[in-house]
Amino acid sequence: MSIVKYVDRKSIFHSLDPRTKIVLCTAIMVVSLIFNHPLFLASTFVFVVTLSFIAKIHTEFLSRIRLLVAVVILAFVLWTLTYRLSLFVPHKEVKVLLKLGPIIIDELSFLYGISMPFRVLVLIGTPLLLFMTTTFTDMTLALVKLRLPYTWAFTVSLSLRLVTSIFNEAHTIRDAQISRGLELEKGSLLQRIKNYIPVISPLVSKVMEMEDQLSISMETKAFGAYPKRTYYKNLKMIGVDIALIFSSICLFFILLWLRLNNVGIIA
Repeated sequence: MSIVKYVDRKSIFHSLDPRTKIVLCTAIMVVSLIFNHPLFLASTFVFVVTLSFIAKIHTEFLSRIRLLVAVVILAFVLWTLTYRLSLFVPHKEVKVLLKLGPIIIDELSFLYGISMPFRVLVLIGTPLLLFMTTTFTDMTLALVKLRLPYTWAFTVSLSLRLVTSIFNEAHTIRDAQISRGLELEKGSLLQRIKNYIPVISPLVSKVMEMEDQLSISMETKAFGAYPKRTYYKNLKMIGVDIALIFSSICLFFILLWLRLNNVGIIA
């Protein structure tokens, strides 16, 4: 299963201009960074999931979100246990919920432990939603329309495409080695790491081969030879796009005003 892959659907979200989706997703991620209360972050994540239902990709989206279960649990444990050691959060005398020797869990650490996993889910799920509803070609063209140099836009788009290709190649090599009798999950932790050498070695070789083929293709097509480019497809915003961008910006400033008034943060 490819983690970053465009899912073709006929939905309102898919039909939006890529620039509109970029503005909306950027606003969502910024909101998740300026608020830290679990209710606000949980609501933001629910909004992202709702967008996946609107885009009719909720099955694929949630299947990828489920891969983050270990990350979510780790974030909860780390923030709950290490909150008092942080230099970037206020320290106040609050009610202690649990004390086991040097381990102290109070109300604030517990709230931060709930908030940070939702922030992780939003920061990963939002770009995932964008990439699953926007083709790499449209993404490149949208970045160019946003005044990003074409070489930069092409690099971003190509990186996303290569991530998918490398992931698929790693999965293929892993399955091939297992079918030949390789036991990846056998032995101690160090032994398991060594077991992955027969997977990593051919993967590195394959990636270098892909890089060589890509460089030859770009040279033969005279990539970068002309400062101005023409495009077979032209992006054009319609009323829905403009209204959604305007609404996103207005809502962002309203939420920013609430944040400046200490709303949506852990007291």
